[in-house]
Amino acid sequence: MLIFKKYWWQYFCVLIPIFVFWRVLFIYAINVPWFDDVEVFPGALVVWLKTDAWGGMKEMFRPNNEHRMLPGKLAGVLCYQLTGQLNMRWLALAANLNLMGILVLFWRIFRNLSLPPIYFLPLCLVVLHPQFYLASTWSITAWQHQSVLFWGFLTIYLLAQNTTKTFLLAVLTGFVTTFCMSNGLVFWGAGLVLIIIQKRYKNILFWLVAAGVAGFFYFYKFNNAANTNGLAYFFEHPHESFFGFFTFFGGSFDFWQQSTIVKRAILPTLMGMLLVGFCGWWLLMLVVKNWKNNPTTEKAITTRYFLFGCLAFLLGNGFIIALLRPQFGYYVMLVGNYKLYPALLLAFGYLIYLSKSTPKVVRWPVVLGCSIAFNIFSYIKFMPDVAQRRQMLAASAYNQQHNDIGLAAQINSPFADYTSYQMRFLSARKAYQYPLVFNDIALNTPLEKQKLMPQVAVERISKTDVVISQPDFENGSGSYDAAYLVLISTTKMYVAATNQPHFAGRNPFRSPKGFTAKLLPKFYQPDDYQIGVLVVAGGEQTLFKTDQRVRVDF
Repeated sequence: MLIFKKYWWQYFCVLIPIFVFWRVLFIYAINVPWFDDVEVFPGALVVWLKTDAWGGMKEMFRPNNEHRMLPGKLAGVLCYQLTGQLNMRWLALAANLNLMGILVLFWRIFRNLSLPPIYFLPLCLVVLHPQFYLASTWSITAWQHQSVLFWGFLTIYLLAQNTTKTFLLAVLTGFVTTFCMSNGLVFWGAGLVLIIIQKRYKNILFWLVAAGVAGFFYFYKFNNAANTNGLAYFFEHPHESFFGFFTFFGGSFDFWQQSTIVKRAILPTLMGMLLVGFCGWWLLMLVVKNWKNNPTTEKAITTRYFLFGCLAFLLGNGFIIALLRPQFGYYVMLVGNYKLYPALLLAFGYLIYLSKSTPKVVRWPVVLGCSIAFNIFSYIKFMPDVAQRRQMLAASAYNQQHNDIGLAAQINSPFADYTSYQMRFLSARKAYQYPLVFNDIALNTPLEKQKLMPQVAVERISKTDVVISQPDFENGSGSYDAAYLVLISTTKMYVAATNQPHFAGRNPFRSPKGFTAKLLPKFYQPDDYQIGVLVVAGGEQTLFKTDQRVRVDF
């Protein structure tokens, strides 16, 4: 308590980015399953409800695409068992507790350095931001990436304690890590290297056997075709993997998302080279010098072991991503699902900097200022994407509820039928309830009775694709303020989210004018639709008519 009284203001400062991060999560996380969510959460719950205990447990371990997601699926079932409903919003929020667990591990390592709490603030600022919103507000990716990183880092932390008890616990957490997602297997390799560095040769065989058992059960009846295709692509385009490795780790500096991929990747690639170079050199020196000049305190040794093992995983994981993922397009190196990894590498780089020597007073304000600027700029650049994603999910859920299509599945596709069945089954049992986002009174009022919104342009950019825009619309500044297209035919009504322009002026807090929406034709039944605009502002919803119609066809 004495240390808290002495440093209370520093603890308060450290808590600020944590509070802001969670506030964004509570505002923008929404109870809507999207794309792979449908199979992992609603789909798994349906199997759980329709089969016996053995069938339900088999479903928990069943692979989805390239991953097994035991903790995520169990979380979905637990949510239902505790509340009687599957709630995707609460699942996303719960997944972010893994990220808080990572911060707790960082804090324990940080305390080994005997520095004032305020020095922990830059680490929070470079980790807690919306750049990786696709791995914080999206349930499936949050339960994949955040859980595998927490359990994996916990495994390394236990190994770093260098005791028999923590070694056995690390084996157990290693099995949990394996079944979070596929890259959890990399932690077995990172752990092996750490055990060798620790010269615990008697434990190597036990670790290898445990890793072999985990790998066997993970790949049992597992479809690995995607990775085989990735290797074939690598041999044809090795340069993409080379540069992609650095682009991936410099992803925290991807601030020009609207540019072409070549221009967009320049700064992340350069920063990735600097960051990987710094961390890689530290790792190399530890190995080459055979840990000479070892610290004498137990805390300092634990710190080195933890940093070494976690960095071995991050660099190994980045190598695999750069090797297998360019086949889907170079932009994947900067996709939002992966942005947590470069943020964590920044955090490890900072911990290495602190562990090498106490930062000079002159350098500390620079480090703090840069981390604050980085955090603020991340919120300015990425919050429009976070808000737009929530709007898209709200519109998609409405369409799925009222038109039996919308949650990422194309009309007349097998996945559309699968999604329809899962959502109808859970809705009928009241195990899932669609979020109430739209005012039915506003939506169901005939367009002829509404005010006219002028200058709505309809541009057909291909035989099937249509872009609808309004250049002068005043976008609101509220968290939920938005404009939605309403497409009305004689038999159907759909809602479509719009995109507002990204900030490009001098005032970052002023919302740019206008909106655009690109209609994905296979999300709507072919028909001739009258276009309306539903404006959400200040908690009020108002429907406007336009003098435009659009033909959806495919």
